[in-house]
Amino acid sequence: MRSLIVFGRSYNFLDFELNILYKKFNEIHFVDTFEAIENFIEKRGRFIVLLNIDRNLPNKTIDNLIELKKKGVNYITIQSFMERYLHKCYIPSEYGDIGVLENIKPFNTLQKFIKTILDYIISIALLIIASPVMIYSIYRIKKESKEL
Repeated sequence: MRSLIVFGRSYNFLDFELNILYKKFNEIHFVDTFEAIENFIEKRGRFIVLLNIDRNLPNKTIDNLIELKKKGVNYITIQSFMERYLHKCYIPSEYGDIGVLENIKPFNTLQKFIKTILDYIISIALLIIASPVMIYSIYRIKKESKEL
């Protein structure tokens, strides 16, 4: 079994997620400072360090993390961790740019008309493709029902 250090508090794990993680890791520690990571590594040896952050780190912290990487510490980002260990997609809870909402506009009359025509064309095409199967199914049901 491996041990895990969770560096940062960007994502708050739910209880059922923690239960899954405790089955995969024999120790899980939550830390907020680089010094805490160093202390755990000195005391207990090898860990996987989960970078649970979605903000920019100070250059000094990045330099310290690089030095630990040279010593054999393995890092994983929260996005990769969620996919690999919890089979989930990580979506940050805070969106900095809500300007996207300004670009959402309703259909104009021409676009509505084109969409309606396409809906009818596709529906009719699918009906034509599926009708032989439905006719055959009706035939088989009637044929087998007569035998009873």
